Formats: sequence, structure tokens, C-alpha cells
Amino acid sequence: MKVEANLLQAVSYFALSISKGASPLALCRDLLIFLAFFLLVSQGVQRLVPWPGGSEIESKFRHFEEHKDEYDLVFFGSSITYRSFIPNLLQDELSRSGIDIRSFNFGGPGMRSFEQDHLIRRTLDTAPERLSIAVVELRDWNPSFSEKNAFTKRMVHWHSTRSLGQIISSLRKWPPTKTAPSDTFLYHLRHWLWKMTNFGAGPDIIASALRGTSHSDIEVKMLSQHGYLALEDETGELYLERKREILDDPAEYKRRVTRLTQRQGRSAPTHQFNEDAIRDQVALFSNAGIQAIYVVPPSTKNPPMAQPLLDKGVVENLLTYDHPTRFPRYYAPESHFDFNHLTKEMAQNFTQRFAKDLLPFLLNETGE
Repeated sequence: MKVEANLLQAVSYFALSISKGASPLALCRDLLIFLAFFLLVSQGVQRLVPWPGGSEIESKFRHFEEHKDEYDLVFFGSSITYRSFIPNLLQDELSRSGIDIRSFNFGGPGMRSFEQDHLIRRTLDTAPERLSIAVVELRDWNPSFSEKNAFTKRMVHWHSTRSLGQIISSLRKWPPTKTAPSDTFLYHLRHWLWKMTNFGAGPDIIASALRGTSHSDIEVKMLSQHGYLALEDETGELYLERKREILDDPAEYKRRVTRLTQRQGRSAPTHQFNEDAIRDQVALFSNAGIQAIYVVPPSTKNPPMAQPLLDKGVVENLLTYDHPTRFPRYYAPESHFDFNHLTKEMAQNFTQRFAKDLLPFLLNETGE
């Protein structure tokens, strides 16, 4: 990779200087000065790098920056969050209880915990004045990633120094099974180096400045619903294929639901969470005056069992819906668009249910 090659050239330069009789102490001093200056400039440039284009998160982030002081509540999570929580409906349901809450759905396809944490921090960096509630989907903190996504702009974007530290912490608790831990670490280290050097970011910075606030038709539809879009409203062959998942393999869907049902009552493994990272996240929200509510939406994706986090005091507020016996309606085959996402109709039902479950937290927040 070009980034590694450039760094290797720099190391070679200093090694050559030593071989020619230059003082090692002076070279170390010059190297430290160079690195300090480089990192300072790099951090400044990174603030100009836009969220990578071509994804829902990019258009959502641009929209939120422009309307950040209009929202009281924000949802963070994966596509499961994206397709489950309907902000307009939530506002209508809460208004019946005399509570005026405007919310925004920041859920995005393929969102993993590390990227989600980065998004949370970038969102709070915009200093939204009204934001008082954050609903955060609990995902595992598996540090293993697919090579097919290596060095995509989106993958590079979230590899901050903090994220690299979270990766190292997660590797200690959850070592990969298909590759050596050192290989997984190097995978992320290379992404971090790429981000630190801002390699290839110039055109994106310029394009972002020239692009303005234009959105595609599907983005306009999504943003008019404050970040929510049903899978039924998407277009393309990919979404038609996903719709056929349950029809083509009903036995697999049944197996997934059975797996969720059978695990209830068992002791929950804790290695799937990075507790230190979650505690930092909770503290971040608290310091910003924001109440964090962690949630496990209905899905057959076999999410980690989150109750131990509440029992240990890692999180203070938790709502879980990964119980087919408690919420059978959300796990009926006809309630799902595909294996992991609710239909539009069931997302409406779930949002109404969530509004009722959210109400005690909101009343506590207002002191009523």
C-alpha cells in the first residue's frame, strides 16, 4: 500500500542518516518533532474530511448537521434500527401523552459497534442543543472484519486512534477464530495509518464543499421520514432477493427463532461486549446531559444477551425485544421482510410498542 511505502521511505531516510554519521539523539529529536507536527496537521485535516459518500449515513449526517437543533432524540444502530423505528409515528404516539419529542433515525446498513461509537462521537461534536435522549442499539464488539470491505472509504473513516484502542481491547477478550490475532490487529492498524495520513481525502473534501445539499429521490424520501425508510420502499433486485429469503427457506427462519427461544434462561456470555468502551460511551452521553437508553430490537440475527450489562451497572437503561416467547408477534414469519428486518406494518406496531416502553424514561427526564 502507498501509505506503508511512504512510511517505510521515512524510516529508511533516518536509518541512512544514522549510517552516515548523524547523531542518533538529534535524529530522534527531529523524528519526534516531525511526528508531532504531522499528527497535529493530520488531526486538523481530519475535521474537514466528510463522511464517505454513497451511503445512507453520509446523507443522514449532512442532514443532521443542518437540522441538529431540531431533534430531542436520536437512534443509533444498524439496519435493524434503521428499519424498525419510525420517528414520525413515535412523535405522534408520544404527543398523545402530552410529550413533544422530535427524533431522528441514524441507523445504517452494516453498522458495527466500532463505527457506531465513532458516529455517536461525531454527532455529539456538532453540539446539538435540544438532544436529550439517545437510543443505542446494542451490538457485539467482534473485532474481525471481512476483507471485502478492506480500505473502503467508509471503513477507513471510522478508524480513529480511539477506535484502534477499542479494537485492541476487544481482541484481548474476543480473539478471532479464523485468523491469527496479529493478522486482525494489522488489518486495523493499516486502516488507522491510512486514516492518519488522510490519504486520498483531498478530492472528498473538495467534492463535499462543491456538492451542497442535493439528495437523490430515495434520500429525500428517507429524510422526509427523519431517517427511516421501509425495505418495501427500496428499489432494486437486491431487495427483491431479500424478500424471498423467508419464502425460499422457511426452515432456516424457524431454526433462527428456535435458537433465540432456547437461549433464554441460560447464562449469558460477556466476551461479546467491550464493557470499557460501553462505559466510556455512557459517560460521554452523561457529560453531554443526554440520557442513554440501550436497546436490542427484534431480530433473528442472534444478538448478544444484554441483561448482564444492566446487572453489572455497565448501562443504566435497557430495553430488550430479543424474546420470541415474550414478543411472538415480532417473530412470526409474516412480520419479517427478510430474516433480520421487520415489515413496514410490523415496524409501525413495534414503534407504537416502543413509545409506551419509552414513556417512563421520558417522564423521569421531565420529573413528572
